[in-house]
Amino acid sequence: MCWFLFVIGLVLAIAGAFAYSYKEYIIINNWEFDGEPLGACLLAIGGVLAAIMLFAEGISWMCGI
Repeated sequence: MCWFLFVIGLVLAIAGAFAYSYKEYIIINNWEFDGEPLGACLLAIGGVLAAIMLFAEGISWMCGI
């Protein structure tokens, strides 16, 4: 389960990096999102999730679980 959440966080971080570099508005249906704040939030959330899950996987590997 930790690897699955790690991959989800990594995908969010990569998507956030692309959204941050896209300087225009992102339009989904009738919703408009500014690329920089959306990308920064996705990058932060995804990076923190990936880091926590990698740390948790390391602890479970050291404990032999």
